[in-house]
Amino acid sequence: MAFVGMFLYFKNHANRRLSSEMCKRLERRWKTFNQPLMIVALILNPYERLERFGSESGANTFETNGLIVEVFTQYISGELPPESWTDEEKEKFEEERKRRIAQVSVAYLQYLANTGPFKAWAKVRENWQEMHGDNPIIFWEQYLDDKNVSELAEFAIAILLIVINTAGNERQFSDLKIKKNHLRNRIGLRKLKKLMKIGANLKARQIEDGLKDIRKSCHNYDDDRASQLLTVPRYADLLQNPPGAEDEPATAFNAQRQSRLVRNCSMWRQQVLEWTTQAQEQELADQSDDDSPSLPTRSWLPRSLELLFLEKKTTAEANGTVILESGTRRTRRRVEYNEEILRMELLQLEEEEEMLDDGAKEGSGDEYNDK
Repeated sequence: MAFVGMFLYFKNHANRRLSSEMCKRLERRWKTFNQPLMIVALILNPYERLERFGSESGANTFETNGLIVEVFTQYISGELPPESWTDEEKEKFEEERKRRIAQVSVAYLQYLANTGPFKAWAKVRENWQEMHGDNPIIFWEQYLDDKNVSELAEFAIAILLIVINTAGNERQFSDLKIKKNHLRNRIGLRKLKKLMKIGANLKARQIEDGLKDIRKSCHNYDDDRASQLLTVPRYADLLQNPPGAEDEPATAFNAQRQSRLVRNCSMWRQQVLEWTTQAQEQELADQSDDDSPSLPTRSWLPRSLELLFLEKKTTAEANGTVILESGTRRTRRRVEYNEEILRMELLQLEEEEEMLDDGAKEGSGDEYNDK
Protein backbone atom coordinates (compact mmCIF):
# COMPACT_ATOMS: atom_id res chain seq x y z
CA MET A 1 0.00 0.00 0.00
CA ALA A 2 2.96 2.33 0.47
CA PHE A 3 3.83 2.00 -3.22
CA VAL A 4 0.21 2.56 -4.21
CA GLY A 5 0.12 5.59 -1.91
CA MET A 6 3.10 7.10 -3.75
CA PHE A 7 1.34 6.54 -7.07
CA LEU A 8 -1.90 8.14 -5.87
CA TYR A 9 0.02 11.10 -4.42
CA PHE A 10 1.78 11.91 -7.69
CA LYS A 11 -1.33 11.11 -9.75
CA ASN A 12 -3.20 13.89 -7.93
CA HIS A 13 -0.25 16.29 -7.84
CA ALA A 14 -0.87 19.89 -8.90
CA ASN A 15 2.11 19.90 -11.29
CA ARG A 16 0.80 17.88 -14.24
CA ARG A 17 4.21 17.44 -15.81
CA LEU A 18 5.69 16.09 -12.60
CA SER A 19 2.63 13.88 -12.12
CA SER A 20 2.93 12.39 -15.60
CA GLU A 21 6.65 11.57 -15.39
CA MET A 22 6.55 10.14 -11.87
CA CYS A 23 3.50 7.98 -12.65
CA LYS A 24 5.27 6.59 -15.72
CA ARG A 25 8.29 5.63 -13.63
CA LEU A 26 6.16 4.06 -10.90
CA GLU A 27 4.18 2.10 -13.50
CA ARG A 28 7.40 0.72 -15.00
CA ARG A 29 8.59 -0.30 -11.55
CA TRP A 30 5.23 -1.89 -10.78
CA LYS A 31 5.48 -3.90 -13.99
CA THR A 32 8.63 -5.62 -12.68
CA PHE A 33 7.01 -6.60 -9.36
CA ASN A 34 5.43 -9.96 -8.58
CA GLN A 35 1.94 -8.56 -8.96
CA PRO A 36 -0.02 -11.72 -7.99
CA LEU A 37 1.89 -11.97 -4.70
CA MET A 38 1.37 -8.28 -3.87
CA ILE A 39 -2.32 -8.36 -4.72
CA VAL A 40 -2.92 -11.54 -2.70
CA ALA A 41 -1.24 -9.96 0.34
CA LEU A 42 -3.54 -6.95 0.01
CA ILE A 43 -6.69 -9.07 -0.38
CA LEU A 44 -5.86 -11.32 2.59
CA ASN A 45 -5.56 -8.28 4.85
CA PRO A 46 -8.95 -8.30 6.65
CA TYR A 47 -8.82 -4.50 6.97
CA GLU A 48 -8.42 -4.02 3.21
CA ARG A 49 -9.87 -6.94 1.20
CA LEU A 50 -11.29 -5.57 -2.08
CA GLU A 51 -12.04 -2.07 -0.78
CA ARG A 52 -8.92 -0.44 -2.23
CA PHE A 53 -9.55 -1.46 -5.83
CA GLY A 54 -11.11 0.91 -8.31
CA SER A 55 -14.36 0.30 -10.14
CA GLU A 56 -12.52 -0.47 -13.40
CA SER A 57 -10.01 -2.92 -11.88
CA GLY A 58 -12.07 -6.06 -12.46
CA ALA A 59 -11.24 -7.29 -8.94
CA ASN A 60 -14.41 -9.28 -8.34
CA THR A 61 -15.00 -12.40 -6.26
CA PHE A 62 -14.43 -14.85 -9.11
CA GLU A 63 -11.23 -13.29 -10.47
CA THR A 64 -9.65 -12.92 -7.03
CA ASN A 65 -10.69 -16.45 -6.08
CA GLY A 66 -8.89 -17.77 -9.14
CA LEU A 67 -5.84 -15.67 -8.21
CA ILE A 68 -5.81 -17.06 -4.64
CA VAL A 69 -6.05 -20.63 -5.94
CA GLU A 70 -3.24 -20.02 -8.45
CA VAL A 71 -0.83 -18.54 -5.88
CA PHE A 72 -1.72 -21.23 -3.30
CA THR A 73 -1.03 -23.94 -5.89
CA GLN A 74 2.41 -22.44 -6.47
CA TYR A 75 2.87 -22.21 -2.69
CA ILE A 76 2.39 -25.98 -2.20
CA SER A 77 4.09 -27.01 -5.46
CA GLY A 78 7.34 -27.64 -3.57
CA GLU A 79 5.74 -30.48 -1.61
CA LEU A 80 6.63 -33.55 -3.68
CA PRO A 81 6.02 -37.20 -2.77
CA PRO A 82 9.12 -39.35 -2.13
CA GLU A 83 10.32 -41.41 -5.06
CA SER A 84 10.00 -44.56 -2.95
CA TRP A 85 6.22 -44.22 -2.78
CA THR A 86 4.03 -46.53 -4.84
CA ASP A 87 1.74 -45.30 -7.58
CA GLU A 88 -1.25 -45.71 -5.30
CA GLU A 89 0.35 -43.57 -2.60
CA LYS A 90 1.26 -40.90 -5.14
CA GLU A 91 -2.31 -40.89 -6.42
CA LYS A 92 -3.61 -40.37 -2.89
CA PHE A 93 -1.11 -37.54 -2.47
CA GLU A 94 -2.46 -35.78 -5.58
CA GLU A 95 -6.04 -36.23 -4.37
CA GLU A 96 -5.09 -34.70 -1.02
CA ARG A 97 -3.49 -31.76 -2.85
CA LYS A 98 -6.68 -31.15 -4.83
CA ARG A 99 -8.72 -31.34 -1.61
CA ARG A 100 -6.52 -28.70 0.02
CA ILE A 101 -6.88 -26.39 -2.98
CA ALA A 102 -10.66 -26.78 -2.95
CA GLN A 103 -10.72 -26.11 0.79
CA VAL A 104 -8.76 -22.88 0.33
CA SER A 105 -11.15 -21.75 -2.41
CA VAL A 106 -14.24 -22.35 -0.25
CA ALA A 107 -12.62 -20.69 2.79
CA TYR A 108 -11.73 -17.63 0.72
CA LEU A 109 -15.31 -17.25 -0.50
CA GLN A 110 -16.50 -17.40 3.13
CA TYR A 111 -13.82 -14.84 4.06
CA LEU A 112 -15.10 -12.34 1.48
CA ALA A 113 -18.77 -12.92 2.28
CA ASN A 114 -18.30 -12.87 6.09
CA THR A 115 -19.98 -16.24 6.43
CA GLY A 116 -19.07 -19.46 8.20
CA PRO A 117 -16.18 -18.96 10.66
CA PHE A 118 -15.88 -15.27 9.58
CA LYS A 119 -19.51 -14.42 10.33
CA ALA A 120 -18.78 -12.46 13.51
CA TRP A 121 -15.93 -10.39 12.03
CA ALA A 122 -18.11 -7.55 10.73
CA LYS A 123 -19.54 -6.96 14.22
CA VAL A 124 -16.30 -7.15 16.21
CA ARG A 125 -13.97 -5.51 13.69
CA GLU A 126 -13.87 -2.05 15.29
CA ASN A 127 -13.41 -3.34 18.85
CA TRP A 128 -10.79 -5.83 17.68
CA GLN A 129 -8.86 -3.12 15.87
CA GLU A 130 -8.87 -0.91 18.96
CA MET A 131 -7.44 -3.71 21.12
CA HIS A 132 -4.99 -5.36 18.71
CA GLY A 133 -4.28 -2.69 16.11
CA ASP A 134 -4.36 -3.33 12.37
CA ASN A 135 -2.00 -6.33 12.35
CA PRO A 136 -3.62 -8.91 10.02
CA ILE A 137 -1.44 -11.77 11.28
CA ILE A 138 -3.11 -11.71 14.70
CA PHE A 139 -6.46 -12.05 12.90
CA TRP A 140 -5.39 -15.15 10.96
CA GLU A 141 -3.76 -16.79 13.96
CA GLN A 142 -7.22 -17.17 15.50
CA TYR A 143 -8.22 -19.56 12.67
CA LEU A 144 -5.24 -21.92 12.76
CA ASP A 145 -7.20 -24.43 14.86
CA ASP A 146 -10.27 -24.38 12.63
CA LYS A 147 -9.92 -27.32 10.27
CA ASN A 148 -12.18 -25.71 7.67
CA VAL A 149 -10.04 -22.58 7.19
CA SER A 150 -6.67 -23.62 8.65
CA GLU A 151 -5.13 -24.02 5.17
CA LEU A 152 -6.13 -20.49 4.19
CA ALA A 153 -4.95 -19.13 7.54
CA GLU A 154 -1.50 -20.74 7.23
CA PHE A 155 -1.22 -19.52 3.64
CA ALA A 156 -2.25 -15.96 4.60
CA ILE A 157 0.28 -15.81 7.44
CA ALA A 158 3.07 -17.03 5.15
CA ILE A 159 2.21 -14.39 2.52
CA LEU A 160 1.85 -11.53 5.00
CA LEU A 161 5.15 -12.35 6.71
CA ILE A 162 7.11 -11.81 3.50
CA VAL A 163 9.31 -8.70 3.89
CA ILE A 164 9.39 -6.59 0.72
CA ASN A 165 12.22 -4.27 1.75
CA THR A 166 15.91 -4.68 2.59
CA ALA A 167 15.95 -2.69 5.84
CA GLY A 168 16.66 -5.82 7.89
CA ASN A 169 19.59 -6.80 5.68
CA GLU A 170 20.99 -3.27 5.87
CA ARG A 171 20.90 -3.40 9.67
CA GLN A 172 22.73 -6.73 9.68
CA PHE A 173 25.46 -5.42 7.39
CA SER A 174 25.84 -2.27 9.50
CA ASP A 175 26.18 -4.42 12.62
CA LEU A 176 28.71 -6.62 10.82
CA LYS A 177 30.83 -3.59 9.84
CA ILE A 178 30.97 -2.54 13.49
CA LYS A 179 32.02 -5.95 14.79
CA LYS A 180 34.46 -6.82 12.00
CA ASN A 181 36.56 -3.75 11.17
CA HIS A 182 40.18 -3.18 10.13
CA LEU A 183 41.36 -3.89 13.70
CA ARG A 184 39.50 -7.21 13.96
CA ASN A 185 39.64 -8.43 10.39
CA ARG A 186 40.63 -12.01 11.30
CA ILE A 187 37.38 -12.93 13.03
CA GLY A 188 36.04 -16.14 11.51
CA LEU A 189 32.48 -16.59 10.30
CA ARG A 190 31.54 -18.88 13.19
CA LYS A 191 32.65 -16.41 15.86
CA LEU A 192 31.18 -13.47 13.95
CA LYS A 193 27.83 -15.27 13.79
CA LYS A 194 27.89 -15.84 17.56
CA LEU A 195 28.76 -12.19 18.21
CA MET A 196 25.85 -10.98 16.07
CA LYS A 197 23.42 -13.34 17.83
CA ILE A 198 24.62 -12.23 21.26
CA GLY A 199 24.27 -8.57 20.27
CA ALA A 200 20.75 -9.12 18.91
CA ASN A 201 19.68 -10.96 22.08
CA LEU A 202 21.12 -8.22 24.31
CA LYS A 203 19.31 -5.54 22.32
CA ALA A 204 16.02 -7.44 22.52
CA ARG A 205 16.44 -7.90 26.28
CA GLN A 206 17.25 -4.19 26.77
CA ILE A 207 14.16 -3.17 24.80
CA GLU A 208 12.04 -5.60 26.82
CA ASP A 209 13.38 -4.20 30.12
CA GLY A 210 12.88 -0.60 29.01
CA LEU A 211 16.60 0.20 28.92
CA LYS A 212 16.62 0.96 25.19
CA ASP A 213 14.04 2.67 23.01
CA ILE A 214 13.01 1.37 19.61
CA ARG A 215 14.34 3.66 16.91
CA LYS A 216 11.57 5.65 15.26
CA SER A 217 11.31 6.09 11.51
CA CYS A 218 12.88 9.19 10.01
CA HIS A 219 10.58 12.11 9.20
CA ASN A 220 12.79 14.95 8.04
CA TYR A 221 10.10 17.28 6.67
CA ASP A 222 6.48 18.05 7.35
CA ASP A 223 3.97 17.28 4.61
CA ASP A 224 3.67 20.87 3.38
CA ARG A 225 7.42 21.36 3.00
CA ALA A 226 7.88 17.98 1.33
CA SER A 227 5.14 18.88 -1.15
CA GLN A 228 6.93 22.13 -2.02
CA LEU A 229 10.27 20.39 -2.52
CA LEU A 230 8.72 17.76 -4.76
CA THR A 231 7.29 20.48 -7.00
CA VAL A 232 10.76 21.71 -7.99
CA PRO A 233 11.25 21.33 -11.78
CA ARG A 234 14.37 19.25 -11.08
CA TYR A 235 12.06 16.24 -11.41
CA ALA A 236 9.51 17.55 -13.87
CA ASP A 237 12.01 18.79 -16.49
CA LEU A 238 14.30 15.76 -16.56
CA LEU A 239 13.29 14.53 -20.01
CA GLN A 240 13.45 17.86 -21.82
CA ASN A 241 16.45 20.15 -22.26
CA PRO A 242 16.01 23.52 -20.53
CA PRO A 243 15.72 26.62 -22.72
CA GLY A 244 19.13 27.93 -23.73
CA ALA A 245 20.99 24.84 -22.57
CA GLU A 246 22.21 24.06 -26.09
CA ASP A 247 23.99 27.44 -26.20
CA GLU A 248 26.12 26.64 -23.14
CA PRO A 249 29.27 24.51 -23.42
CA ALA A 250 29.16 21.18 -21.56
CA THR A 251 32.02 22.09 -19.24
CA ALA A 252 31.65 25.84 -18.97
CA PHE A 253 31.81 26.08 -15.20
CA ASN A 254 33.42 22.78 -14.15
CA ALA A 255 36.81 24.40 -13.63
CA GLN A 256 35.43 27.29 -11.59
CA ARG A 257 32.89 25.41 -9.52
CA GLN A 258 34.33 24.50 -6.11
CA SER A 259 31.09 23.05 -4.75
CA ARG A 260 27.81 21.71 -6.09
CA LEU A 261 25.93 24.77 -4.87
CA VAL A 262 24.52 26.67 -7.86
CA ARG A 263 25.36 30.37 -7.73
CA ASN A 264 23.92 31.78 -10.97
CA CYS A 265 21.54 30.96 -13.82
CA SER A 266 24.19 29.57 -16.16
CA MET A 267 25.44 27.10 -13.57
CA TRP A 268 21.86 26.08 -12.89
CA ARG A 269 21.28 25.35 -16.60
CA GLN A 270 24.48 23.29 -16.65
CA GLN A 271 23.32 21.27 -13.63
CA VAL A 272 19.92 20.59 -15.21
CA LEU A 273 21.64 19.51 -18.42
CA GLU A 274 23.61 16.88 -16.47
CA TRP A 275 20.42 15.64 -14.84
CA THR A 276 18.75 15.46 -18.26
CA THR A 277 21.54 13.30 -19.68
CA GLN A 278 21.36 10.91 -16.74
CA ALA A 279 17.57 10.69 -17.02
CA GLN A 280 17.68 9.91 -20.74
CA GLU A 281 20.23 7.15 -20.18
CA GLN A 282 18.03 5.68 -17.45
CA GLU A 283 15.01 5.95 -19.76
CA LEU A 284 16.77 3.88 -22.42
CA ALA A 285 17.79 1.30 -19.84
CA ASP A 286 14.20 1.05 -18.54
CA GLN A 287 12.84 0.61 -22.06
CA SER A 288 15.27 -2.24 -22.71
CA ASP A 289 14.15 -3.89 -19.47
CA ASP A 290 10.51 -3.63 -20.51
CA ASP A 291 11.19 -5.90 -23.51
CA SER A 292 11.99 -8.86 -21.26
CA PRO A 293 9.30 -11.60 -21.14
CA SER A 294 6.99 -11.46 -18.13
CA LEU A 295 6.09 -14.38 -15.90
CA PRO A 296 2.98 -16.36 -16.89
CA THR A 297 -0.04 -15.27 -14.83
CA ARG A 298 -3.81 -15.29 -15.11
CA SER A 299 -5.51 -13.03 -17.63
CA TRP A 300 -6.60 -10.69 -14.82
CA LEU A 301 -2.98 -9.76 -14.04
CA PRO A 302 -0.69 -7.97 -14.69
CA ARG A 303 -2.53 -4.65 -14.66
CA SER A 304 -1.42 -1.07 -14.25
CA LEU A 305 -1.67 0.82 -10.98
CA GLU A 306 -4.06 3.30 -12.57
CA LEU A 307 -6.45 0.56 -13.65
CA LEU A 308 -6.29 -1.25 -10.31
CA PHE A 309 -6.59 1.56 -7.77
CA LEU A 310 -8.03 4.66 -9.45
CA GLU A 311 -11.71 5.49 -9.73
CA LYS A 312 -13.03 6.57 -13.09
CA LYS A 313 -13.06 10.38 -13.24
CA THR A 314 -15.69 12.58 -14.77
CA THR A 315 -14.85 14.90 -17.65
CA ALA A 316 -14.78 17.94 -15.33
CA GLU A 317 -12.40 16.24 -12.90
CA ALA A 318 -10.12 15.12 -15.72
CA ASN A 319 -9.87 18.70 -16.98
CA GLY A 320 -8.97 19.96 -13.50
CA THR A 321 -12.29 21.77 -12.96
CA VAL A 322 -13.67 22.08 -9.42
CA ILE A 323 -17.45 22.29 -8.93
CA LEU A 324 -18.25 24.50 -5.92
CA GLU A 325 -21.24 24.11 -3.59
CA SER A 326 -22.91 27.03 -5.32
CA GLY A 327 -22.78 25.17 -8.62
CA THR A 328 -20.18 27.39 -10.26
CA ARG A 329 -17.08 25.92 -11.87
CA ARG A 330 -13.55 26.96 -11.12
CA THR A 331 -10.34 25.69 -12.69
CA ARG A 332 -7.59 24.74 -10.31
CA ARG A 333 -4.67 27.16 -10.21
CA ARG A 334 -1.13 26.15 -9.53
CA VAL A 335 0.22 27.24 -6.18
CA GLU A 336 2.73 30.03 -6.57
CA TYR A 337 6.14 29.37 -5.18
CA ASN A 338 9.68 30.66 -5.49
CA GLU A 339 11.36 28.02 -7.62
CA GLU A 340 14.87 29.36 -7.27
CA ILE A 341 14.76 29.23 -3.45
CA LEU A 342 13.58 25.62 -3.51
CA ARG A 343 16.31 24.68 -5.99
CA MET A 344 18.96 26.23 -3.82
CA GLU A 345 17.59 24.48 -0.73
CA LEU A 346 17.69 21.10 -2.46
CA LEU A 347 21.29 21.55 -3.55
CA GLN A 348 22.29 22.84 -0.12
CA LEU A 349 20.85 19.71 1.48
CA GLU A 350 23.15 17.63 -0.72
CA GLU A 351 26.12 19.54 0.71
CA GLU A 352 25.10 18.81 4.30
CA GLU A 353 25.88 15.68 6.27
CA GLU A 354 24.27 12.60 4.73
CA MET A 355 21.26 11.29 6.65
CA LEU A 356 21.08 7.64 7.67
CA ASP A 357 18.83 5.30 5.73
CA ASP A 358 16.05 3.44 7.53
CA GLY A 359 18.19 0.29 7.68
CA ALA A 360 21.49 1.94 8.67
CA LYS A 361 22.91 2.06 12.18
CA GLU A 362 24.54 4.99 13.86
CA GLY A 363 28.27 4.53 14.30
CA SER A 364 28.82 2.26 11.29
CA GLY A 365 30.87 2.88 8.18
CA ASP A 366 34.07 4.82 7.54
CA GLU A 367 33.35 7.51 10.16
CA TYR A 368 33.14 4.86 12.86
CA ASN A 369 36.41 3.23 11.77
CA ASP A 370 38.21 6.58 11.70
CA LYS A 371 37.27 7.20 15.32
